[in-house]
Amino acid sequence: GTAASLTFAVESTTRLNNLGGGRISGKSEGSTRVKVTTHNGKTALITVYIRKAPTSFKVLCDKSTVYENDTLTFTISAASNTAAEYTFTSSKPDVVAVNPDGTATALAAGTAVVTARSHNGVTASYSVEVYKHVASLSLAATELTLVRLQDITIECTVYPEDAHNKAITWSSSDE
Repeated sequence: GTAASLTFAVESTTRLNNLGGGRISGKSEGSTRVKVTTHNGKTALITVYIRKAPTSFKVLCDKSTVYENDTLTFTISAASNTAAEYTFTSSKPDVVAVNPDGTATALAAGTAVVTARSHNGVTASYSVEVYKHVASLSLAATELTLVRLQDITIECTVYPEDAHNKAITWSSSDE
Protein backbone atom coordinates (compact mmCIF):
# COMPACT_ATOMS: atom_id res chain seq x y z
CA GLY A 1 0.00 0.00 0.00
CA THR A 2 0.89 3.63 -0.08
CA ALA A 3 2.11 5.66 2.87
CA ALA A 4 -1.28 7.39 2.92
CA SER A 5 -3.06 4.11 3.77
CA LEU A 6 -0.64 3.27 6.60
CA THR A 7 -0.35 4.52 10.16
CA PHE A 8 3.11 5.38 11.50
CA ALA A 9 3.64 5.54 15.27
CA VAL A 10 6.92 6.67 16.81
CA GLU A 11 7.80 4.98 20.12
CA SER A 12 9.88 7.89 21.44
CA THR A 13 8.83 11.37 20.41
CA THR A 14 11.85 12.72 22.31
CA ARG A 15 14.06 11.07 19.69
CA LEU A 16 12.01 11.41 16.47
CA ASN A 17 9.48 13.70 14.89
CA ASN A 18 6.72 11.94 12.99
CA LEU A 19 6.21 14.18 9.96
CA GLY A 20 3.41 12.02 8.56
CA GLY A 21 3.21 9.80 5.51
CA GLY A 22 6.24 7.77 6.61
CA ARG A 23 8.54 10.77 6.93
CA ILE A 24 10.51 11.17 10.16
CA SER A 25 13.28 13.44 11.40
CA GLY A 26 15.75 12.96 14.22
CA LYS A 27 15.56 15.11 17.36
CA SER A 28 18.10 13.59 19.75
CA GLU A 29 20.76 10.89 19.72
CA GLY A 30 19.85 7.32 20.50
CA SER A 31 17.47 4.81 19.04
CA THR A 32 13.78 4.22 18.89
CA ARG A 33 11.31 2.21 16.87
CA VAL A 34 8.60 3.15 14.45
CA LYS A 35 5.55 0.93 14.16
CA VAL A 36 3.77 0.81 10.81
CA THR A 37 0.16 -0.43 10.82
CA THR A 38 -2.13 -1.22 7.89
CA HIS A 39 -5.87 -0.53 7.83
CA ASN A 40 -6.55 -4.17 8.78
CA GLY A 41 -4.13 -4.31 11.72
CA LYS A 42 -0.99 -5.84 10.14
CA THR A 43 2.14 -4.32 11.67
CA ALA A 44 5.88 -4.01 11.07
CA LEU A 45 8.60 -2.42 13.19
CA ILE A 46 11.70 -0.57 12.16
CA THR A 47 14.48 0.46 14.53
CA VAL A 48 15.87 3.92 13.85
CA TYR A 49 19.29 5.01 15.12
CA ILE A 50 19.82 8.75 15.51
CA ARG A 51 23.42 9.94 15.41
CA LYS A 52 24.94 13.40 15.65
CA ALA A 53 25.50 15.16 12.36
CA PRO A 54 29.20 15.82 11.81
CA THR A 55 30.66 19.20 12.72
CA SER A 56 33.87 18.34 10.87
CA PHE A 57 35.40 15.51 8.89
CA LYS A 58 38.29 14.77 6.53
CA VAL A 59 38.28 13.76 2.89
CA LEU A 60 40.71 10.94 2.06
CA CYS A 61 41.94 9.64 -1.31
CA ASP A 62 43.09 6.09 -2.04
CA LYS A 63 46.07 7.32 -4.11
CA SER A 64 48.87 9.68 -3.10
CA THR A 65 50.27 10.15 -6.62
CA VAL A 66 47.70 10.57 -9.37
CA TYR A 67 48.25 10.29 -13.11
CA GLU A 68 45.97 10.99 -16.06
CA ASN A 69 43.37 8.20 -16.54
CA ASP A 70 43.76 6.91 -12.95
CA THR A 71 40.59 5.94 -11.11
CA LEU A 72 40.27 7.27 -7.58
CA THR A 73 38.06 6.73 -4.58
CA PHE A 74 37.42 9.51 -2.09
CA THR A 75 36.15 8.56 1.36
CA ILE A 76 35.27 10.29 4.60
CA SER A 77 36.97 10.08 7.98
CA ALA A 78 34.58 11.32 10.68
CA ALA A 79 33.99 10.74 14.36
CA SER A 80 32.49 7.30 14.99
CA ASN A 81 29.47 8.72 16.82
CA THR A 82 28.36 10.76 13.80
CA ALA A 83 26.39 9.82 10.73
CA ALA A 84 25.79 11.68 7.50
CA GLU A 85 25.25 11.38 3.81
CA TYR A 86 27.97 13.01 1.73
CA THR A 87 28.14 14.19 -1.85
CA PHE A 88 31.35 14.97 -3.70
CA THR A 89 32.09 17.65 -6.31
CA SER A 90 35.18 18.78 -8.20
CA SER A 91 36.39 22.36 -8.67
CA LYS A 92 37.69 21.35 -12.12
CA PRO A 93 35.68 18.49 -13.63
CA ASP A 94 37.91 18.61 -16.72
CA VAL A 95 40.88 17.64 -14.48
CA VAL A 96 39.15 15.30 -11.99
CA ALA A 97 35.63 14.10 -12.73
CA VAL A 98 34.04 12.96 -9.48
CA ASN A 99 30.71 11.21 -8.97
CA PRO A 100 28.47 12.16 -6.03
CA ASP A 101 29.52 8.89 -4.28
CA GLY A 102 33.25 9.77 -4.34
CA THR A 103 34.41 7.61 -7.23
CA ALA A 104 36.45 9.65 -9.69
CA THR A 105 38.65 9.67 -12.78
CA ALA A 106 41.72 11.84 -13.34
CA LEU A 107 41.22 13.23 -16.84
CA ALA A 108 44.02 15.72 -17.42
CA ALA A 109 47.15 17.12 -15.80
CA GLY A 110 46.46 19.94 -13.37
CA THR A 111 45.08 20.61 -9.92
CA ALA A 112 41.49 20.13 -8.77
CA VAL A 113 39.90 20.39 -5.35
CA VAL A 114 37.43 17.64 -4.48
CA THR A 115 34.91 18.81 -1.89
CA ALA A 116 32.59 16.63 0.16
CA ARG A 117 29.42 18.15 1.62
CA SER A 118 27.46 16.48 4.39
CA HIS A 119 23.65 16.58 4.47
CA ASN A 120 23.89 19.29 7.15
CA GLY A 121 26.11 21.55 5.03
CA VAL A 122 29.55 20.87 6.56
CA THR A 123 32.31 20.68 3.93
CA ALA A 124 35.87 19.39 3.69
CA SER A 125 38.21 19.33 0.72
CA TYR A 126 41.13 17.40 -0.75
CA SER A 127 43.50 18.93 -3.30
CA VAL A 128 44.49 16.57 -6.11
CA GLU A 129 47.49 17.14 -8.36
CA VAL A 130 47.18 15.11 -11.57
CA TYR A 131 50.42 14.39 -13.40
CA LYS A 132 51.23 13.38 -16.97
CA HIS A 133 52.64 9.93 -17.65
CA VAL A 134 55.73 9.48 -19.79
CA ALA A 135 54.39 8.92 -23.31
CA SER A 136 57.61 8.02 -25.13
CA LEU A 137 61.40 8.03 -25.16
CA SER A 138 63.69 9.16 -27.94
CA LEU A 139 67.35 8.13 -28.20
CA ALA A 140 69.83 10.35 -30.03
CA ALA A 141 71.09 7.18 -31.78
CA THR A 142 69.88 3.62 -32.08
CA GLU A 143 73.38 2.21 -32.64
CA LEU A 144 76.81 3.17 -31.26
CA THR A 145 80.28 1.82 -31.88
CA LEU A 146 82.79 2.06 -29.04
CA VAL A 147 86.48 1.44 -28.73
CA ARG A 148 87.38 -0.72 -25.74
CA LEU A 149 87.49 1.38 -22.50
CA GLN A 150 85.85 4.36 -24.24
CA ASP A 151 83.01 6.17 -22.39
CA ILE A 152 80.04 7.51 -24.28
CA THR A 153 76.86 8.95 -22.81
CA ILE A 154 73.68 7.71 -24.42
CA GLU A 155 71.34 10.66 -24.86
CA CYS A 156 67.69 10.02 -24.11
CA THR A 157 64.80 12.47 -24.18
CA VAL A 158 61.57 11.79 -22.31
CA TYR A 159 58.25 13.03 -23.75
CA PRO A 160 56.25 14.95 -22.88
CA GLU A 161 58.84 17.22 -21.36
CA ASP A 162 56.50 18.02 -18.46
CA ALA A 163 55.89 14.36 -17.54
CA HIS A 164 55.97 13.85 -13.78
CA ASN A 165 58.40 10.99 -13.25
CA LYS A 166 61.08 10.95 -15.94
CA ALA A 167 63.32 8.46 -14.17
CA ILE A 168 64.97 6.05 -16.60
CA THR A 169 66.24 2.60 -15.72
CA TRP A 170 69.19 1.57 -17.84
CA SER A 171 69.96 -2.04 -18.60
CA SER A 172 71.99 -3.87 -21.23
CA SER A 173 72.14 -7.25 -22.85
CA ASP A 174 75.48 -8.63 -24.01
CA GLU A 175 75.69 -10.17 -27.46
